[in-house]
Amino acid sequence: CKFFSLTETPEDYTIIVDEEGFLELPSSEHLSVADATWLALNVVSGGGSFSRPPIGVTKIAKSVIAPLADQNISVFMLSTYQTDFILVRKRDLPFVTHTLSSEFTILRSVARLW
Repeated sequence: CKFFSLTETPEDYTIIVDEEGFLELPSSEHLSVADATWLALNVVSGGGSFSRPPIGVTKIAKSVIAPLADQNISVFMLSTYQTDFILVRKRDLPFVTHTLSSEFTILRSVARLW
């Protein structure tokens, strides 16, 4: 499993895993699975290099999420200390890449999340 996130709230737990991690999960009547496959977009400032200082999660999130919201595309934001991910439904990927391609460099990498 190369992508794993666990969030605990007072109401429940949320586990986000790649396909390999999903297949490793034991079946359980207490485990519910989202009805859509989500893809993670890795958001990197400065074109993926460290030549420019990072612009911060707030500006990154706004610059990516705002155009998607304008097109009524649902997203799920997941941030870590070092990286920001914007998860989009697989079925929306063509609309996402079209919407963001005028402002961002789109690099392809395959990692389906469940």
